[in-house]
Amino acid sequence: MLRKPDPAVAAAQTVSGLWDKIKKVRAEAGGKLFERSWVNAENIDEGDIRVMQFNMLAEGLSSPARKTPPFKSEKISDGGGFTEVPVDVLNFDQRKWLLLEEILTVNPDILGVEEVDAYPEFFEPALSIAGYQSGFNAKSPSPCEAFGYYPDGVALFWKSDKFELLSGGVTSSPVMIHRRLKQLSTGRALTVICTHLKAKLSVENERIRYKQIAEVLSNENISFASCVLLADCNAAPVVECGVEPLVVPAVCSKGFLPAYDLEDASAYTTAKIRGSTRTSHTIDYIFYTPNMVVTSTFAVPPFTALDPAVLLPCLNYPSDHFSIAATLRFTQ
Repeated sequence: MLRKPDPAVAAAQTVSGLWDKIKKVRAEAGGKLFERSWVNAENIDEGDIRVMQFNMLAEGLSSPARKTPPFKSEKISDGGGFTEVPVDVLNFDQRKWLLLEEILTVNPDILGVEEVDAYPEFFEPALSIAGYQSGFNAKSPSPCEAFGYYPDGVALFWKSDKFELLSGGVTSSPVMIHRRLKQLSTGRALTVICTHLKAKLSVENERIRYKQIAEVLSNENISFASCVLLADCNAAPVVECGVEPLVVPAVCSKGFLPAYDLEDASAYTTAKIRGSTRTSHTIDYIFYTPNMVVTSTFAVPPFTALDPAVLLPCLNYPSDHFSIAATLRFTQ
């Protein structure tokens, strides 16, 4: 089925037009994005690179049962199991614009996203207006398909006035996309990888994720000289429910450094309620090679800012994962 661009995106035409639509949707939805700040953002250099990692919560994994999917479904959607989230918060016709609001607010030079299933009709054309080139790799199979929706996947976006595409590729197991880019202001080459590892916490699944990340980090088609890894690893950096971490140590053993403090006990990137199960932990990451340094990071709101009866997604945030972002600078 041909997926035509969202008419509202085509009508926007400019970044200003996109913001006009976002403001209109936000006024209808109510609320506002959580206030967030950049930490240590005083010294900005022309060669700095702002990168953003964002699991956007796929439409096909969160739509209420009342919405008719585009295809015949094998399963009836339960709204992603978000039992405490008001059904209107999960309305993707609104939520996609609020996801775009978050992206344009952060204004990354490079963006990696997971659980994107509205790429060709919405995010690609909308972010193209904002000056981004991009690539997409769909999961096969995708859990979205069972609910009658298009497959979700991973995507990379980069500002075309700051980077030139040199090469790239994709893999299906795990779902991954990589691009080699040349920074126009410095002539430096940078590899960016975006991947999404197997979900659900268990010893067996952590072993599967370990094998998946090993596949990524041993890919002979990827240059790891100057590299950024953007990922929803579905894996915590510490022991959780008896599950020893394997994925994060594997990435760090390859020389990658984390942009955020992984020893911060209060840190989290996702928080949700599904029935009687409440989860809050760090599973989203920005890793980079040692020839770069982090000059600033985008602070995740304190857990106390969330409504404990709802957590995420909520009126003030359109995904069950907070985006994370960092400013990187070459040192070598």
